[in-house]
Amino acid sequence: MRIMNMVIIGSFALFATALAIYTSPVGTRTLTQWALNLGLFSSAALTSWLLLIIIFINPVDKVTIQVVTLISYIATMICSVIAGASFSVVYLLIEKTNVNFIAALQQGGIVIFVGYGLAVTAFLMTAILLKYQSAKLKKHNKR
Repeated sequence: MRIMNMVIIGSFALFATALAIYTSPVGTRTLTQWALNLGLFSSAALTSWLLLIIIFINPVDKVTIQVVTLISYIATMICSVIAGASFSVVYLLIEKTNVNFIAALQQGGIVIFVGYGLAVTAFLMTAILLKYQSAKLKKHNKR
């Protein structure tokens, strides 16, 4: 199950990274479209790579823990992708109301801050769970 999680999350990480690199040049798109695409894909890539590293560092192969990890990954991904895509709201406010970045972030940033806050919380809880289970496994193997 751990290998399957690593393959699933690694595939998402590679795909999201490729899409983030592909969408990073602004080109002829509006700033709002660029912020939407880049925020969404870079958040997905970062979330995937971080969780993949945590799974790789902590070799816990219990099925229940890996299912919890996968569910946590999905929740973290949803929160971070919504928060990343919400950067387009900030740039839309900049374009439509002619305010600076700080003022637009104060108006439309609540979704970004709450989304990333929830994503970080879910990620840290998963990391703590995997670290705890890994330490428990090492302690059990020493006996």
